[in-house]
Amino acid sequence: MYRNLLADQRRVFGDDDPRLLESLDRIAYATGEVGDFAEAVELHRAVLADQERVLGADDPRTLKTRHHIAYWTGRGGNMTEVLRLHEELLGDQLRVLGPTDQAVLESRHYIAYWHGMLGRYDTALALHDELLRDRIAVFGEDHQQVVFSRMNICKFLGESGRHQDALDGYLELLPDVRRIRGELHPNTLLVRLNIARYTGELGDLAGALELQERLIVDQREALGSDHLTVMITRFNIAILKAELGDPATALAELQELLRDRTARYGNQFHPEVIRTRFGIARVIAMTGDVAAAVDQLRGVRDDRAWVLGEEHPDTLATQAELEALLAG
Repeated sequence: MYRNLLADQRRVFGDDDPRLLESLDRIAYATGEVGDFAEAVELHRAVLADQERVLGADDPRTLKTRHHIAYWTGRGGNMTEVLRLHEELLGDQLRVLGPTDQAVLESRHYIAYWHGMLGRYDTALALHDELLRDRIAVFGEDHQQVVFSRMNICKFLGESGRHQDALDGYLELLPDVRRIRGELHPNTLLVRLNIARYTGELGDLAGALELQERLIVDQREALGSDHLTVMITRFNIAILKAELGDPATALAELQELLRDRTARYGNQFHPEVIRTRFGIARVIAMTGDVAAAVDQLRGVRDDRAWVLGEEHPDTLATQAELEALLAG
């Protein structure tokens, strides 16, 4: 269908018509949506070259394509590069579009987000707090972009170790996100996922498992069984089962999840793939096979250091887990 549409547009409008470039950009975006992040980036880059030549570097459509390149680069797991791309884009957006344009606010969102994903939690929280105030001023309290900012503040409170603050924030947010976005909207489901997560982090493992198992039913109904957030819930359920005394079941579920995540991301070094390997190593240690767990953790530590950096909290957590096992 797309091939026929493009052929018709080329015949009628010519290779440089903006409508053809828009169709090519949509095809590139759809490629990312089906999970081929690297190919999406390459297709968008080809569109970008033509847009810069035909429309100019400052055209909003050209800037939008640069945003798509950054977005799919991040989904592919290249955190340092995605942050650089968004920061470069923001400077041009501010010059062309102005500080209150929605695209500018979205770029600020992703800059804050990727600082957090790189473990720079204080920076991420400060940027998200500032962005929240600006989004409320532009959109009002109930806009979906305000919901995004509140969700990310809760996220990085939790990632920075402030688990009670994160749980309190998500519990406060849940009725608002249900009202604004709906019961089965991905945002609502994500808030529920994090309420379950931090319920467990704060010691109520059985309560957390019950919340996760209720959640995954709704996630599969709303999102489908192969959705990325369904895989997060699968990971959480497996880890909780191990911590509640059933490591054999947990290990089988994590090994299946590793296969699914590797296939879904198409990148064995994606942070979520490495996270699954870390979970497998922890559960192997619970079964008593310390030597195998140590071997797994060494590989995870090296890969996290390469992907995330030596000082990233996930790298340091892996090193601490390894040292604890070696110490006996």
